[in-house]
Amino acid sequence: MRQVIDNLEQAWPGIRERLLDQGKLRPNISIAVDGEVTPMGLLEPVTPSSEVHFIAAIKGGAPAPDAQRHL
Repeated sequence: MRQVIDNLEQAWPGIRERLLDQGKLRPNISIAVDGEVTPMGLLEPVTPSSEVHFIAAIKGGAPAPDAQRHL
């Protein structure tokens, strides 16, 4: 995965700092390889044909106004 990020950084300068913090995957970012979210993060091996997705965690929000009535 580090090589993938290095290649992305060459194509889109600045993406590394959005994905990594002090060389580690940011806590709000997950990696999915070939359709599976991996717990291995940057250690996950990939092949040239692997499909890689970086997924940002979404926080916050509030229940819909009528959701409280159903609780």
